[in-house]
Formats: sequence, C-alpha cells, structure tokens
Amino acid sequence: MVSRPTSLSARTGRTGKMLRGFSGWLLLAAVSLPVLAQQPSAPAAPAAPQITVLVNLRSTDVTITDIKFRAFYNKIENKVIPLTDYDLKAAIQDEVMLALAEDKRAQWRLATDEEKLDGTALADDKQRTSAMLASVKGDRVLLVDVYGVSGFIHSMVKNMVIGINVLLLDRDGRKLWKKGVSAKMKFPGSIEESQADHQKGLKQAVNTLIEKSCENLKAKVREQKI
Repeated sequence: MVSRPTSLSARTGRTGKMLRGFSGWLLLAAVSLPVLAQQPSAPAAPAAPQITVLVNLRSTDVTITDIKFRAFYNKIENKVIPLTDYDLKAAIQDEVMLALAEDKRAQWRLATDEEKLDGTALADDKQRTSAMLASVKGDRVLLVDVYGVSGFIHSMVKNMVIGINVLLLDRDGRKLWKKGVSAKMKFPGSIEESQADHQKGLKQAVNTLIEKSCENLKAKVREQKI
C-alpha cells in the first residue's frame, strides 16, 4: 500500500494547534510569575540582643579560714591575704568575656564606668529598681556577682573555692533568672607561703580557679534563655 503525502491543510491545522498551546503556556507564565514574585519572603531572623556584662567583685583579697583542733575546743582563725600586684577583677572580667564570646545568641559587651552600675545593689532583690538600669547601653544586664576567693584549712583538708551568683536582668529591673556557680581546688602550699612577697603559687591557683568557674558559668548560661 502506497502512503499518501500529508495535505497542506492538515499540516496547517497541526501547526495551529501547537501555536495555540504555546500561546496558552506563555499566557499562564505571564499570569503566574507576577503572583509568585508578590509572595512574601520568609521573615528575617531577629537581631541578637545586646547584653551588658557587669562583674561585681565583693572582695579583692583571699580570705583563709584555718580551723585547728584543740582538746576541748576548735580554734578558728580568719586571715585576709591581699593579692599584691594582681588585678583580681580584671582577671575575672577577661575570663568571663572569653567564655561568653562562644555563645552567639547574644552580643556581649562589658559594662563601662560611665554607666555607673552598682552591682551589689542590683544583686539585691529588695534594693534593685529600674532607675538603677537607666544608663545601661543594651537590652539586658548579665550580673556576675563574685563573693570572692576563699580558702579553708581543716586538719589535712586544704581547699580553695570561689562563689558566684549569675543574674540576668531586664531593663526594667526584673530578674529573669539567677544561678549559682562555684569552683573548688586544693589550696597551694601553706598560709605562710601565701603571705610571702612573691605569692606565685597562690596567684597561679587563683588563675586556675577563675578558669574553672568561668567554664561552669558558660555551661550555666547556655542552659538558660536569654
């Protein structure tokens, strides 16, 4: 059987259908694209809050409590050892800011003298007012309230401890949360050596104690909402 060539009218009809289909697709694209373009984009992530860090150091000295047993009583002596040529507050501030820098949920900045923040009053729920935070340059305040470095010598037990309360405050003075942080290590040498002029062993121990406490502080802060 001999096939017949397709007639001109049939070819024209097929071409017309193709053109109409293509025109319909163009029309659909022309209508859909502007609609898609007008759809709202995903909302931008909120900016990280700026938190002012205030380190409040209640004592720049090391307080040693020496408990000695006697036959009918215990003799307790408290000795205050000033740290010579050592800025305890600066050492704590540096380590605190280094630890917080790893937490990218907020922008951390150290409080300045111009803000005139009273850490002891802010740590007291009965004294704290919103007016005390009026000069703060930030969204919140992280108060690192350091009670100081203490040593306890009892028979063969010799320990050094550092006690810290960490509070997150809103600009209106509201306490968002409060956590205790501490660290402990063996007391280096003797009291007599700690009172020597160089105090090398004592200062190295204090540095180690600060590092340990700030590691604990970092973990505590990460567990909380900011």
